[in-house]
Amino acid sequence: SGGSWDPKMLPTVAALKQPLPYVVMHVRGDPSNMQSKSNTSYDGHVCDEVGDGLLATARKCIEEGIEPWRLWIDPGIGFAKTGRANVELLRDLPRVRSRLAPLGGAVVHAPMLIGASRKRFLGELTGQAEASDRDV
Repeated sequence: SGGSWDPKMLPTVAALKQPLPYVVMHVRGDPSNMQSKSNTSYDGHVCDEVGDGLLATARKCIEEGIEPWRLWIDPGIGFAKTGRANVELLRDLPRVRSRLAPLGGAVVHAPMLIGASRKRFLGELTGQAEASDRDV
């Protein structure tokens, strides 16, 4: 959630005595409504909107005192995204990253986490709705 679900998260992470990485994940809404039409609809290109959302969240992290080098970026595959949006994100991850350019340096080159395993959209693509049927 990039700290959006818990107002104490970012200050807590910033205050850690041993600085640890922090994953900035894109999501809209919360678990009860993230898959609603309003949260899965994007006005522009999904990569641009996700990148802009990650940029805004990374800025909040930095403003709260989390060093940029600690940030990892996660476009939030499966979180407030349709199957098509997930595929578009995976197809054009450099476009997502390019939206982080205003912060430069460590944030633009931050590790990117892609948590796609067992997601529903993979079942839609493969025709195997049950995640356990897709295990190799």
